[in-house]
Amino acid sequence: MKQDAIDKIYELKNLPIPEPDFDIETIRNYQEVKIDETGMQFQEELVDIGGFGIKGVNYYHSAFNPPYYQSIQGSIPELKVRKTLAEKLTKVNEKLGAIGLGIFVFDAFRPVAVQNYFYYQWIPRYLRAMNQNKSEAWIAQESSAYWAMGARNKEELLASIPPHSTGGAVDMTICFKETGHLLEMGTIFDDITKKSHTAYFETHQDLKSFTDVEAMKNRRLLYHLMTAEGFASHPKEWWHFSYGDQMWVLIIKQQKALYGYAGNDFTT
Repeated sequence: MKQDAIDKIYELKNLPIPEPDFDIETIRNYQEVKIDETGMQFQEELVDIGGFGIKGVNYYHSAFNPPYYQSIQGSIPELKVRKTLAEKLTKVNEKLGAIGLGIFVFDAFRPVAVQNYFYYQWIPRYLRAMNQNKSEAWIAQESSAYWAMGARNKEELLASIPPHSTGGAVDMTICFKETGHLLEMGTIFDDITKKSHTAYFETHQDLKSFTDVEAMKNRRLLYHLMTAEGFASHPKEWWHFSYGDQMWVLIIKQQKALYGYAGNDFTT
């Protein structure tokens, strides 16, 4: 049985990531998706993934987080997700355990204050410095390609809930269980270039270095394990997976979102 599990892991590493079967630009309009506020999962609790045997460090709370190198104001030390997500992540973690690997989580539930800092301050500032000939309209559009809009008051939040603020989104990678060392994925977490697109190495087959091939296979493994558990994969961020949020509805063609805002206040 163990050998079957090992064989399955290596089979997934050789299975290409498919091209998205939807218009990628449509996910920017995720806030238009209806949320089922009468469903059983709408009130589902947030749980700490540490209690489920899953490794991780909240990237935005840590100061060891390139390219930021600072703990972001408003961040929390815990990594919390909705209970259903924790149970699904546990199943993925168990499958990886067959070859001495496991999940490593960077980010889960994210307070709105963190979302606001990156959307309104850090990302625009970075893009301006790297693209001095671009207009402010271009800066705003490009910022929204990698960071969901923040919310400066209750009305803005309820009109456009950031995916991570639902507790239904998780940023993650794969690590060695014994050491915690991360597998090669081709970019650091939060890279905002095209190389961070999930299927980048599938469409750039001219890249033949050991690093690129290893990254391609590791992304495949992460993608297939997560989507098999019902998660949606963000096509522009190899690390981002969600279940039950509005973006999940658009990516895997569901009817309504399961989760709304998971926080207990609207302080920004």
